[in-house]
Amino acid sequence: MMRRMIVLPLALLLAALAIGCSSQFQTYYPLHVSNQWTYKVTDYYDRVTENTERIIKRTNDSYHFNNSEVILYLPGQGMVNKQGVMFLREPIELGKKWVESQMTFEITGLNKEVTVPAGAFNETLETTWISKFPGDAVIKPGVMPTLDPGPNPRIFIYVVTYAKRVGKIKEEYYVIQPDGTKTREVLAELTAFSLK
Repeated sequence: MMRRMIVLPLALLLAALAIGCSSQFQTYYPLHVSNQWTYKVTDYYDRVTENTERIIKRTNDSYHFNNSEVILYLPGQGMVNKQGVMFLREPIELGKKWVESQMTFEITGLNKEVTVPAGAFNETLETTWISKFPGDAVIKPGVMPTLDPGPNPRIFIYVVTYAKRVGKIKEEYYVIQPDGTKTREVLAELTAFSLK
């Protein structure tokens, strides 16, 4: 009888801890069917378009978006995109680094104030993805990045900022050419959102 009394509270404690840990990223990227985010997207040529991302279906821990993206939420681990890349990894700690598919990832900002057309946010999480290719490589589908590209690499930098209880608020995509020239290819900023 005493053994049962100890096991039950211990099981409840472990369940509570698991639930608390598993919702860490859900705070920054709330995934629920019908959640929607609209972005102002500015390209390299300063052309502006609007893009709306909406969760249209959930299958177990997979969330399907209207733009064909699928995010798999792995409680206690992180979030994985449809290419199988874990783009957010727990625990959330400034400076945390990991490598996925020959790309380096790092949590480069926490609680920075970020202003976008949808408002100013200060409870934020910024991640930076870096992929490198040999400078003379032709970048096309199927060409994979490498951690050791040799001299004068072509570097792709993808910075994504999330706000607590909102989701992704800003995306920036840069390219550094073999000659050192850095250009911003895309800037996407949140203009509106609707959460369930």
